[in-house]
Amino acid sequence: MTKQNAEPDTPPWSDVPAHGPILRPAHAAEYLGFSVPHFYEQASRGLVPTPIKLGARATGVPKPWLDAVISRWATEAIAGAAR
Repeated sequence: MTKQNAEPDTPPWSDVPAHGPILRPAHAAEYLGFSVPHFYEQASRGLVPTPIKLGARATGVPKPWLDAVISRWATEAIAGAAR
């Protein structure tokens, strides 16, 4: 099992303020290189941020949260390559 698929101890976005651009789920999935169904699957597993309510029918994910996920992936990839 790869580290990306393992349950993280602390979500990388937990200390990141919810500010900046908000990406709708389809754009958040695209930003991470996922399909929309895969994005929602990963969100349900706690591996990427769950979209927050923006209104009665709208949800989105703060872009800095997604950047925190990408940063963790990069850190883990570098650590794995150094072994």
